[in-house]
Amino acid sequence: MESLVALEYPNGRTHETSVTTSHELKPGAGFDLHGRHWRVVGFSRTSRSTRNAQGRIRCLSVGEIALEA
Repeated sequence: MESLVALEYPNGRTHETSVTTSHELKPGAGFDLHGRHWRVVGFSRTSRSTRNAQGRIRCLSVGEIALEA
C-alpha cells in the first residue's frame, strides 16, 4: 500500500515523500526508511502539494537503524 508521508527529522527538517508498506499506516505504526525507524503520529494537512487535499501522514524519526558489520 502506498502512502504519502511527511517525515520529521530530529533537527526539525521535514521531507515529504511516499512510502510503500504491506500494512496501512495508522498512528502508532512503525516502518524503516532512509536508515531510520519512523513512527506514525497522526495526519498533517499542511502539505506543500495542493493536489493532496487530505494531507500527509505525519511520521517522527524515533532512531537510526543499526548497521550490521
